[in-house]
Amino acid sequence: MEDARAQALLDGLLERTCQGARVYTHHWTVGDLLVWDNRCVLHRARPYDFNEVRGLQGTRIAGDPATELAATGRDERASGFAPSCSNR
Repeated sequence: MEDARAQALLDGLLERTCQGARVYTHHWTVGDLLVWDNRCVLHRARPYDFNEVRGLQGTRIAGDPATELAATGRDERASGFAPSCSNR
């Protein structure tokens, strides 16, 4: 798929999925625990204070390590990434 068509597809998917009723923003307080299913969520990191400690504990209930933990490499195409209207 050429870049322009791929970008249009991604923009459309993000526009459709990132509507108010489908968006959750967590306002962190000390002691919070958040659990989500990576198979069913789009995650977007928000700006944060780099001087604050951030801890992430990952766990796995089930799955296929052969496919879900497949090695990935550098994608040279990603160097041309520019935020779309949906992921700024």
